[in-house]
Amino acid sequence: MIRIGLIGAGRIGTLHGRNILQHPKAKLVAVSDAVEASAKAFGVEAGAPVRSVDEIMADASIDAVAICSSTDTHADFIERAAKAGKAVFCEKPIDLDAKRVKKCLATVEKAGGTLMVGFNRRFDPH
Repeated sequence: MIRIGLIGAGRIGTLHGRNILQHPKAKLVAVSDAVEASAKAFGVEAGAPVRSVDEIMADASIDAVAICSSTDTHADFIERAAKAGKAVFCEKPIDLDAKRVKKCLATVEKAGGTLMVGFNRRFDPH
């Protein structure tokens, strides 16, 4: 069973959080959001406690994080999670600056981390 912390409980975070809840080999164990009411609302729905990002990153029992927070936080949270030994799923984009993306990816590689970026091509006729 993989234990996952959700960072970001807005529209896309709740979508990914609900997907985690449906997977038989995954357990959502923590919810965090900059808007406390959003974290509490989804935490109640998911049956998962609200925790700070710092608590999620420091908790060695959490195997992975799903980063669904605002874009400007993605690269920092990815790096923190990789350094903490957590697998990372991050909503797109990693960052809006290509240099920052490269630095982030180098940090993940140096930490030996696992990173997946959620990207889809909506309305692509091909």
